[in-house]
Amino acid sequence: MDNYLGLEPLLIARLHAAAPGFREIIGMADLASMQASRQTTPAALVIYQGDALSGGDSRAGQGAVQVVVQTWLVVVAVRNERDTLGGADARCDAGVLITRTLQALSGWQAPGFRPLVRVNAPKPGFNAGFAYFPLAFEARMITGTS
Repeated sequence: MDNYLGLEPLLIARLHAAAPGFREIIGMADLASMQASRQTTPAALVIYQGDALSGGDSRAGQGAVQVVVQTWLVVVAVRNERDTLGGADARCDAGVLITRTLQALSGWQAPGFRPLVRVNAPKPGFNAGFAYFPLAFEARMITGTS
């Protein structure tokens, strides 16, 4: 593997190809950056959430070859100011995009990775007409040389 974080551009390309309806699909540094940035919506924001060793083994330096599980968020961001108090219109707008995102990524296999698996994600967030719906995916890969 040449780029430990190489899944990010692959996720973005996959969403461009298989999840129509987004005006913008980009990578972001973290959730705080996402909420502080100027938002084009609807958007899919790809965020690296960190990694863990497969099986919960914390002895990262114990072998040349490691199975690593990376977690990536894809946050579906929409803006709808018609119902900022209840958020029903924003949820309605996001529902189709969430479905398309799940269809595009659940079980999809990028080169060098096992198929993506959906996992628990943070709760949705709402702020001044914006709504953020995070979806989390795990991707297993092997690092090192055999």
